[in-house]
Amino acid sequence: MPYAQVAEEKSTLGTVTDTTTYLYGIERIQMTRAGQGTYYHDDGLGSTRALTDQTGNLTDSYDYDDYGALQSQTGTTKNDFLFAGEQFDVEAGLYYNRARHLDVNTGRFTGLDPFAGKLTQPITLNKYAYANGDPVNQRDPSGKFGMGDAMAAVSVSMNLATLAYGGYQLYQGDYSAARWTFTESLFFGVLGYKKSVVWIQWWSKNRAIRQSYNAILYRMITTTKTMAAAGKTEKAIAEKLVALRNEAKIVERAKMESRDVAVLEARNMNKYGNPIGPTVEWLLANGKTYEEIIESATDSNIWYNLFFFTF
Repeated sequence: MPYAQVAEEKSTLGTVTDTTTYLYGIERIQMTRAGQGTYYHDDGLGSTRALTDQTGNLTDSYDYDDYGALQSQTGTTKNDFLFAGEQFDVEAGLYYNRARHLDVNTGRFTGLDPFAGKLTQPITLNKYAYANGDPVNQRDPSGKFGMGDAMAAVSVSMNLATLAYGGYQLYQGDYSAARWTFTESLFFGVLGYKKSVVWIQWWSKNRAIRQSYNAILYRMITTTKTMAAAGKTEKAIAEKLVALRNEAKIVERAKMESRDVAVLEARNMNKYGNPIGPTVEWLLANGKTYEEIIESATDSNIWYNLFFFTF
């Protein structure tokens, strides 16, 4: 979800403040108001088609025409996020699409397009058209261009990510794999949309795994403090942290593609003699002190983090 979204809303009437919060994944997942959770169900375009309560019962449903005008609705749940998942301003009767507002009754934006358009794509020269005149297949969350055009930007971004990964492989000394990655990068623009989608899916999945792993490492800092406060020795703390870190690796690798796990474990066997990673004994034998082991146990690989959290 590359565009800014509403995370929390507050409205005050007299001395009473009503707070609504929103939970997101790839799209909006849940709305919580007055302690009650409501769940969103979207179609392929991102339009809200139904709402359910915490027990899974249908509470509301929505039906739209091609340009997003509401044709029918059931239920009374207060919800402003409707067509294409964008926020509807009831008072103005318009959708907020960031750079401009959309009037779904006319199928047009209310302001001029800040994007100049392309001479080779005449539809983009229309200053008020929504989603290049194709609202069934495209959306325009920025208010500047249809998402069909955005795939060109996605392709460029993923090409950069491919190059970054190739750089990481060079750093690891895997020159054969890096050569293949750079070769793929040269053809990325030719392969286009479908390959972009495959790479986005792989990157998104592994980014989530990395986030989960980093969260475990962060929680291990608390373990360090707790054990130190209890008077545990550096040896005991170091052994506990390395064990926890290796357990975390096993848990997170279960979510990864088997091919990626095989490559990772082969590298670890070659380097540490252990498919999971270095043991306390290996670290001590290679000149690390217990203090250094404790410090490094909660460190996350900077190169992986740059790859998954920079793009």
